[in-house]
Amino acid sequence: MLFPSLFLLLVPLAVALETVPLWPLPSSYSFGSEVLGLSGKFAISYSGNNEIVQKAVSRYLQLINNPTSGSGSLTSCSLSVTDDSTTPEIIGSAEGYGISISSDSSCSITADSVWGSLRALESFTQLLTRSSSGEVQIEGTPLAVKDSARYGHRGILIDTARHYLSTTEILRIVDSLPASKFNVLHWHIIDAESFPFEVISPSLSFSRIHLFSHFRVLLSQLWSREPSALLKSTLLMI
Repeated sequence: MLFPSLFLLLVPLAVALETVPLWPLPSSYSFGSEVLGLSGKFAISYSGNNEIVQKAVSRYLQLINNPTSGSGSLTSCSLSVTDDSTTPEIIGSAEGYGISISSDSSCSITADSVWGSLRALESFTQLLTRSSSGEVQIEGTPLAVKDSARYGHRGILIDTARHYLSTTEILRIVDSLPASKFNVLHWHIIDAESFPFEVISPSLSFSRIHLFSHFRVLLSQLWSREPSALLKSTLLMI
């Protein structure tokens, strides 16, 4: 029968996920049996100039919230990005990374791209636990983790056209995307032909000519009334 065999295939997978503190499961990994604590002066060192990576390092250090009283021997972890001079389109880009922590308390994180560094930092924080005394530690050292994206498009859909979601809930969903290494948020805002959502910044992957606002709707209405050539040229310049 199909179902018993399917069940047997799922059992080892479930066990593996319980023993490896990473999600999704990386393509390759190895863990030791030692526990390594973070020093109170622990830092992630990144010598590059990419603003996205710099902000990510600061954000994850705040998330780790390592107490200054930490007595562990891991004082720093170096982060190097093969190509951080550009910020490529996130869908289909190289997102591979590696994490290595040796028995002599040396730690290194490598990434293929800017986006790979974000995946690596997320995985690094997933490796951390907190002791009963509040100190941050890593179990299973020495360790080595390597991973890359199996699918270039990994997204989640939220549908506020049919199901109400509060702003708090939407922000919670957005904040949860990195934990599962998602790189796309598909937001179905409305079913109507109109698009009543004002975009005031091109940072949402819109070019300037595609930004939506009440002012641009007014311009489109003026345009539809067959304006003079002078007015047309004026509208095109805006």
